Amino acid sequence: MSAQSTTFAEFYGMMIVAIASSKPGRHWEEVELAEAVGLTPEQFVEGLHWAQKHQMLSRTDEDERELFLH
Repeated sequence: MSAQSTTFAEFYGMMIVAIASSKPGRHWEEVELAEAVGLTPEQFVEGLHWAQKHQMLSRTDEDERELFLH
């Protein structure tokens, strides 16, 4: 992964975390969060992977589509 794509992934990830933290509670449905953030599907996935890698978001054990904000 190039430095530029890492920077974009970090930017997308931080957008996702910022939107996720604006909602009361810590759980989001993945589709709901994707719509709220307003990124393209590819950008959302890239940012989501970055946020998960940096342990800012994770999937819940019960439902693969539900995200948990750390």
